[in-house]
Amino acid sequence: MSLSPIAKTYSSMNSFLFAKSEDEFFLGELFLEKGQYQDAVNSFEKVLELNPNKAQARKKLSEAYYLFANEKYYSGEVSQESWATIINLLNNSVQLNFNNAEAHKLLGLAYEDIGMEWERQNEDESKIFYFKKAYFEFNASFELSPDCNVAFYLARICMRLGEADKAESFLNIYLNGMPDNAKALMLKKEIQKMLNNKN
Repeated sequence: MSLSPIAKTYSSMNSFLFAKSEDEFFLGELFLEKGQYQDAVNSFEKVLELNPNKAQARKKLSEAYYLFANEKYYSGEVSQESWATIINLLNNSVQLNFNNAEAHKLLGLAYEDIGMEWERQNEDESKIFYFKKAYFEFNASFELSPDCNVAFYLARICMRLGEADKAESFLNIYLNGMPDNAKALMLKKEIQKMLNNKN
């Protein structure tokens, strides 16, 4: 039994879309290797437009979003627009792959930085809001991949939230792996002071 002209057209179209999807996927991987993260994002987005069920493309797009945000975060370009872009990229990354511990960690750092900016402007409500968001992201990262650096970030954000007991607990995890770190030892003194004032 031969295919009808409509079925043949549909079959040809699917073959074309599949081939185009594979080409875009290959391009996206090349862009990732070359560090051209914006181009990689564009390619993997096209793959998912053509083939929304391609799990590997979702994972690669999550990685591309993370790497593009990471590049922007460490570029030193700080503006409201760049923060919005970074947070949007990282939220997209986490939405596509919740298990991306690095994306959660960077999102936590971004929220902490925004909270510190609100702190400099004496905006306590906004400061606390962003510090809590930072805590959530650091905690998600730590649960996915217990990393001593994330334990330090958790200690620092708990300190900023006035939760000295939690801060001390996370800092002890960090100090088990990095006992001589000057920043951690300084944070330990601040936590101890907060604990003493609490009693």
